[in-house]
Amino acid sequence: MNEDKVIEQIARPIIEQLKKLDNSEIQKKWNQIPKIHFVRDDGMEGPLVIDGVEINDEFIEKLEAYVQEELEMLEKPTILH
Repeated sequence: MNEDKVIEQIARPIIEQLKKLDNSEIQKKWNQIPKIHFVRDDGMEGPLVIDGVEINDEFIEKLEAYVQEELEMLEKPTILH
């Protein structure tokens, strides 16, 4: 499986939960769009590999960017006249 597919596979459940929050009272309390940040456990021995893709710092940055972009697209901009 290629890296983009693994990112989508990991991000899908996260985005679904964010969509639920978007429709809740919690979202009304946000003053700004939350910033997404993932942390890899340094205590793990050896590399973490999912479907042949190594989960390293570069991969995590791409995953963060993908989820952040999806979160920003959930926001419905308003136009003030």
